[in-house]
Amino acid sequence: MKHSKKLKILIADQYSIVAEGLRLLISKDTRYEVTATSTEYALSEIERQGPDMLLLDICNAKGGSIGVLQNILCRFAKLKVLVFTALVEEVYAQRTLAVGAKGFLTKAEAPEVLFQVIETIAKGGMYVSERVRNIAFADWIARPPNPSSLHSSLVVKLSNRELEVFELLG
Repeated sequence: MKHSKKLKILIADQYSIVAEGLRLLISKDTRYEVTATSTEYALSEIERQGPDMLLLDICNAKGGSIGVLQNILCRFAKLKVLVFTALVEEVYAQRTLAVGAKGFLTKAEAPEVLFQVIETIAKGGMYVSERVRNIAFADWIARPPNPSSLHSSLVVKLSNRELEVFELLG
């Protein structure tokens, strides 16, 4: 009988109760070997454990949301990262994908969706919500940008560094 290799998933969230809850939920599926840590220790745990996938909440009390992802992908370029966060997808989804994340999912989604997204990314795909796909498609069609679109928001137009400073200002 052939045993397939389990997908090693590391969950990194600034709240340990959330990380542990996700670990318990995802561990119910025997195809996955799941561990959890805080966002603060994500880099050292990735190096120590060598996961196949990282579920990362880029929301960080210290700011630098995109910077956290950039630092991880700079050191572990082949790591499949799913950004799993409560941050506004219209502001963050495109930015995280541009940096190298393989997916963006909000914490408002149902557990079934999370499992579907994990499988999609594990198989080499990418994921954003239909809402983000529609916004991106509308933006692509409407060149020059439509002033009434969500992308005309000042926050969306900020550079990654400007967004980090904005986050720190609260």
